[in-house]
Amino acid sequence: MGKITGFSRKSYPEIVSRVKGDLIGSVPGADSLAELGGMSGIAQLIARSEHDLGAHLAYIARHAMPLFAEGVGLDDWGALFLIPRLEATRASGVVSFPAEAGSVIGVDVTLRSDSGVLYKPLSAGAEAGGYIQLSVRAIEPGKAGNLVSGRKVRLISPVAGVESSGEVITGGLVGGADRELDGGAGVYEHYRARVMARIQRPPAGGNAFDYERWAREVAGVTDAWAVPEAYGAGSVQIIFVMDEVRAEFAGVPQGDPGPVYSGDLKSVYDYVMGGAARNRAPVGARVFIDVPVLQPIDVEIAGLEPASLEVKTAIEAELKDLMQRNRTPGKLISFSWIDEAVSVATGERRHKITSPVDDIQLGPVVLPSLGVITYV
Repeated sequence: MGKITGFSRKSYPEIVSRVKGDLIGSVPGADSLAELGGMSGIAQLIARSEHDLGAHLAYIARHAMPLFAEGVGLDDWGALFLIPRLEATRASGVVSFPAEAGSVIGVDVTLRSDSGVLYKPLSAGAEAGGYIQLSVRAIEPGKAGNLVSGRKVRLISPVAGVESSGEVITGGLVGGADRELDGGAGVYEHYRARVMARIQRPPAGGNAFDYERWAREVAGVTDAWAVPEAYGAGSVQIIFVMDEVRAEFAGVPQGDPGPVYSGDLKSVYDYVMGGAARNRAPVGARVFIDVPVLQPIDVEIAGLEPASLEVKTAIEAELKDLMQRNRTPGKLISFSWIDEAVSVATGERRHKITSPVDDIQLGPVVLPSLGVITYV
């Protein structure tokens, strides 16, 4: 609490000691609580009450500011600015099963992925051209239900004329996400980052910040960047990442680019454009959704002292943090930042960066990522 308000909350033993001292000092001639009968118990009772009051004041102090609020308190701040927390969503998409002519899969079947996630059909499917294409949705919400195209799903119970094993078609099973997290206290991430962005950058009728905010409102999107006029006058390019939902792809969204979007790109495009209501992107705006390109930055370090596993692990953590903090398309990654990241690693005493040898300029849709660290 002291870091938030400047008020330093006392521990329970400190309060007990102070209250005992106050009680002794209030009775002339008393040198200890033993001379005051049952006053020791009263001192502890007063201390507990004061300690509980301090805890309540600390709670109020945290929730008085959205940068430190948590749980329901952060939800209240979001509701004040019409930014609700994103609830968990279920993945959906289309799967295909080889089937004999005339075969049908009804809505009463259940499908299971190799990871154990269960799905139910949204409607019955009939054989056409030797296959049954079935629209399905995960039974339980969460990112675990997402599957890329080509992954296998199986019928739990056999269906006449239909092979038990099918696969996800192009576009994948998408849209599954866990309930949005608070984000660390004082850290711009997850739900907290969206609430703070709305407070610090109010809606402006369709500027770059608006497009970034709309993209982050899609379940699973953890960060987004808007580039005005990237495709000419009146155009807006949106680049986004899905660090948790697409962790196996280093956060890179999956799906086909425009003009006919699919997968994660379609989810963001449809939301930003607002569907038939078109209640987000301004009329006339030409919106383009692109996936980022990750550029691994290899680092070669000479003369490391000490060259212990602990120091190397600390260096890797610092370099990863550097790439994360500077994850912006088209950014210049300074050589001095890389050198500094290695220098501040716990335990490091000496080193020399031999590669890269200069600043690194990223391309328009390129994000930095840590490549291979080599020690020579």
